[in-house]
Amino acid sequence: KQIIKLQAEILEQNRSVKIAKSNTEKSRVTEKKLASLTTENTEHKSKPSEEKRLLKFKFSSEKYEETLKDKFCDDGQLMLMASVIFNFENEGALNVKLNCFLKTASSYSFDDQTKGRWKIKNNKLCLQVENELFVMGLTYRKVGEKEICWDISETKSGLKLTHPKNKSVINLKTLNKGKLKSSSDIQGKDDKYRHRNSKILPVKRYWAGHKATLKDVNDNELIIKYSHDGMKFNVEWWYWGKKGGVARCSGQVSEDGVLEPVPCKPEFKNNPRDIGGTIHKIGLLNYHGPSPAGPWLDKKLNYVSEQKRLTELDRKNLQKASIKENQIASLMSLPVKIKGRFIEIMTSMKNKTIELDSVHGKWPLKVYKDGNYWYLEEQINFQKAKLVDERNNKISVTETPQNWPITGIWKFRQDGNKCRIDDTEGMANMTWNC
Repeated sequence: KQIIKLQAEILEQNRSVKIAKSNTEKSRVTEKKLASLTTENTEHKSKPSEEKRLLKFKFSSEKYEETLKDKFCDDGQLMLMASVIFNFENEGALNVKLNCFLKTASSYSFDDQTKGRWKIKNNKLCLQVENELFVMGLTYRKVGEKEICWDISETKSGLKLTHPKNKSVINLKTLNKGKLKSSSDIQGKDDKYRHRNSKILPVKRYWAGHKATLKDVNDNELIIKYSHDGMKFNVEWWYWGKKGGVARCSGQVSEDGVLEPVPCKPEFKNNPRDIGGTIHKIGLLNYHGPSPAGPWLDKKLNYVSEQKRLTELDRKNLQKASIKENQIASLMSLPVKIKGRFIEIMTSMKNKTIELDSVHGKWPLKVYKDGNYWYLEEQINFQKAKLVDERNNKISVTETPQNWPITGIWKFRQDGNKCRIDDTEGMANMTWNC
């Protein structure tokens, strides 16, 4: 009994010692945390603007890339990868480029770009651009014309921007480690368009000596000529009928086919206008008045670019696909009779090349289905309208963008392998291969 009693006393003493040790350790941890917090608070108060200053320094003259993993561009034959380049420059200037490129041939690409502003406000990154970015059916809207201030955090590869309201995310990967440049370090404008640092070897200026007369969807005409070395361009353009006078301007062309934006206002117009863009897609820039024009697409240069830049493997794959398409077309030479029901007409138009012939000119169109509705989309500016069943071989084009000349009722008819719908007012028709 005495032994059991002594053992119980020893256990009780041990418990008391352990509790005392535990309390001492907890007290020491609490003291350390308190000291750490006091130190951090003191350092923060002594340097209230350091985080903001470092953040601003980080963005000056630095490039970042956002890879659009689930979005693709469509050039009619190939699905192209997409990314967005953010170039933060001194004095708050921002350049943003939406780039569509072929993964197996990095030199085959198309892009659209815009200018904007950036600044640090309340330790957030505020972004604003002049125009929406759009290439080959892909529109980029995350950064808009209204200023948005994003929450910012660092990642292993770069930065993470989070929208303050809808919590959408932009993940930016660092492309180059920049530092603040003085004005003496910045190259002149001429050098910018003559030489450009790139990981891709410069492509020969295949547009050298090229001349083209181009029209936009409203028949506004533009004539562009490139110098024999492809380093300069000359432009003449005017509104339909030359009522607003003729504009003439010239500028330089970069190694990757970007046109230097230059003032180019027709004679009798008041608001300033610039001509810029790329050799493939020439645009009217820095104009927000009631008389828009462009873009002017140079389809010949697009074709030449594709032939020169595609790898041999890609070219062979395209040739094989073309041969198969021709074989299929020969097997389907017998005409298929379409009864005229709405769903049959839509199915015959789906994914076909449709040509609109109207008093305003010729437009390429396509028909596709989205959910329960069918849509007609023009292939230059990619605007769309809704198609509705009017019964008795008739359909209507509704919910059209402003100034579309094809609103109204259209009647279907078939002639062998050719299908068409005619405007009931006799102003236009659309044709396609059934």
